[in-house]
Amino acid sequence: MFEPTHMRAAIALSRSFERDRGYTPFGAVVVLNGEVAGEGISAVVRDVDPTAHAEILAIRHACTKVGSHLLPGAALYSSGYPCPLCLMACYWAQVTEVYYAAELVDSQRVGFEDRDFYRELTLPPHERSIRVAPVGEPLRAEAAQVLREWHATLDDSSG
Repeated sequence: MFEPTHMRAAIALSRSFERDRGYTPFGAVVVLNGEVAGEGISAVVRDVDPTAHAEILAIRHACTKVGSHLLPGAALYSSGYPCPLCLMACYWAQVTEVYYAAELVDSQRVGFEDRDFYRELTLPPHERSIRVAPVGEPLRAEAAQVLREWHATLDDSSG
């Protein structure tokens, strides 16, 4: 259930650029069982890391705190609509709810490309600006074998 206090906390974190120009204006909070489990400030520039988004850092912090890579039942509060990277991280972590304040168009108006990235993902792979191509056999078979071997270790340990 939405709690305005947590959204205000995310928005307050987004103001961190005022004290450190290495931050960009995004903040996020992960809430689990009514308690803040993780917080993040977009540190892409500061950390020289294109994945250091507020939501990603908040999820990492929460996962470390709870000792699991999964956060079922968690809510993520973001000062802006999550980019594709951050939204997919929510799916991977099994976050249950995502609340956001600023819209994609608000971010676009100040130079962030998130809306363009969402559009790009709707294109067929051959029309995207980044080439993504399969390498084919025999490397596919080698990589698939590693996946099967890993999966077999799960079956062995589950009894």
